[in-house]
Amino acid sequence: MKSFGFLLQIDTLLKEPGRLQRPGQLIIFLRGLPGSGKSYVAELIKNEEELNSKGTNKPKILSIDNYFLNENQLETKDPKTGKITKTSVMEYEYDAKMEETYRRNLIKLVRKSIDDRFYPFLIVDQNNEQIGHFRDMADYAEANQFQVYFVELNNDLQICAQRNIHSRSSVDIEQIHKRWEQLPLRYEILDIRSLLQSDAIDEVEMDDASSATATTTTTEQNDAEEEESQIKYIISMELPAPLSASNEKSFAYATVKDRLPSIVTRVVDFLARNRGHYAKEYGDEGENECKSCIAAMGKLRYEIGRNKPILLLTDNHTDDVHLWNECLQKELDQGKKHLQHIDPFIEMKQYNFVLSSKATDVILAQLNTDIDQTINLLNHKATV
Repeated sequence: MKSFGFLLQIDTLLKEPGRLQRPGQLIIFLRGLPGSGKSYVAELIKNEEELNSKGTNKPKILSIDNYFLNENQLETKDPKTGKITKTSVMEYEYDAKMEETYRRNLIKLVRKSIDDRFYPFLIVDQNNEQIGHFRDMADYAEANQFQVYFVELNNDLQICAQRNIHSRSSVDIEQIHKRWEQLPLRYEILDIRSLLQSDAIDEVEMDDASSATATTTTTEQNDAEEEESQIKYIISMELPAPLSASNEKSFAYATVKDRLPSIVTRVVDFLARNRGHYAKEYGDEGENECKSCIAAMGKLRYEIGRNKPILLLTDNHTDDVHLWNECLQKELDQGKKHLQHIDPFIEMKQYNFVLSSKATDVILAQLNTDIDQTINLLNHKATV
């Protein structure tokens, strides 16, 4: 159940100086089994944001749990007088028959919150075990200039069953676990370990914690077996075409699938933040041009994320359209039919590689010199 999307430290969003450059509107989706700590983490994020914004920004938590709350009458008896007092309490009562209805209601609530623009920081709290449970909300958020992030919590069945406070059975939790779908690579994942550590809690942990910081109990024998397995896998791999994103095992594939949507998102955020400046400096024409760019970049981001087919450009406003179409046609002729097959950084990578080759030669030459000197010194000592 590990995810391999882009991992971002949550402090980058919540604390200065990172929060000063973050997107103006963002939405965080929590993913985890019942008992994984989603609601707890949602409150942690909310409190941390309120603290760092000095109360000026209050995130809104949108939780499916609220739909399962029912008002019940609680009777308490005074031990001295025997008088019975009734008080109303809200209690969580899970109803499997209503879950799909409540999920649809949550989607409507999220979309309404996005439309209202009253809360620029939204947190969505539900299991989200299947892509279909959050895709509509995530797509709608992106289309409305909200940056989308995900938090994935530890889905250990035994731990979740023990900590589940909503009386969900182990069978229920196991069924959700079996339906779990991996998060698409294009989404950014937040690493919340620093947030949990600052709250002195170590029970909730990231499922894909880095091996560089996580405590490991792997023996040397297991390490050797794993390394041998990786070597066999690498040897068995067919080498992809150089710098081609059409092969899922290539570096270029990850670059195009993950980095491009993120880059385009940052362009959209930049234009949205500076739209007022362009309107002030260039008037209505500048503002309309900015809106057109935002719409076009949003469309491009959507098409890259969905790996849509490559289409030749039809824009007649610039003189170099034919040059871009020649490049696109060249890609099409090479069998690259979809947007995620094109790596726009190819020339830059090739240029940087050429520049680095001289430095590499110097390093290798120095390394050879050091090795020769060491060998001569050892031979000299052996002779003495």
